[in-house]
Amino acid sequence: MKKQEFIDYIKENCIKQENRSYVDKPIEYHIPYCSFGDYDNSTSIERANIQFLKELENPLVQFGCGVFGYTYAYFDLEVIKSLRWHKKLATQAGEITDIITGLYNYPAISDEKVSEYEMTAEIEHWESYGKENFIEAIEIHFSLTLPDEYNSEKLYELYRALAEKSNTYPIFAQSNIYINWENLISYADIEDLNGIFYQEFNPENFKCEPIENLRSGIELLEKFPMECFSIDNILEEMNTILHEKEKQLLENFNKVGKK
Repeated sequence: MKKQEFIDYIKENCIKQENRSYVDKPIEYHIPYCSFGDYDNSTSIERANIQFLKELENPLVQFGCGVFGYTYAYFDLEVIKSLRWHKKLATQAGEITDIITGLYNYPAISDEKVSEYEMTAEIEHWESYGKENFIEAIEIHFSLTLPDEYNSEKLYELYRALAEKSNTYPIFAQSNIYINWENLISYADIEDLNGIFYQEFNPENFKCEPIENLRSGIELLEKFPMECFSIDNILEEMNTILHEKEKQLLENFNKVGKK
């Protein structure tokens, strides 16, 4: 592609921006779907497009920034005019014009880059706020208070499993991520928390004090969360107590009989 041909393409297909606040600042031609800010209507697509162009390292494309996190890709015609046009640069001009033409048919330069961006952003959100929001949703849904210690890896696995099960995925808007936690956690069962919380109360290692009566048994159950115990363990403990009581009653009966 020849230089003048490239310049004409830019004028026709890119968005002309004149900054009247700075008289000496050259006119910029912004690339469509390659700008985003904290308070506009941009999504993950625009952010992924910017990442793609930066990794492309095309010398014809420049990047700018403004207030409120505004970031954009653009062309400076004065810079392009000053470049010595050679075969490699002509090839790069053709590559970027193909990308721009494609953007008018489909806003994402690369679906793979969009998915990569969204996954990275989701993980960052999980570590910053999502984890705590998920735990809060669990507590509200099951009406319980969870301990501070938990298996972080298994908690994330549960989140991903419930996201797929409920078809609830992050919504990317501006620089924020929104997740419908109420809908996501509605697909969870209390058994899903096994192995994530209350690890210190492993039934194989936890030995409770002998239960003398029903009141002491209730007090013990109130002392620890119900998730610490399985029904089988509780029944086994109760059967042991009943067996001991039965044995004691039989011994007392025999003693009375002997008298």
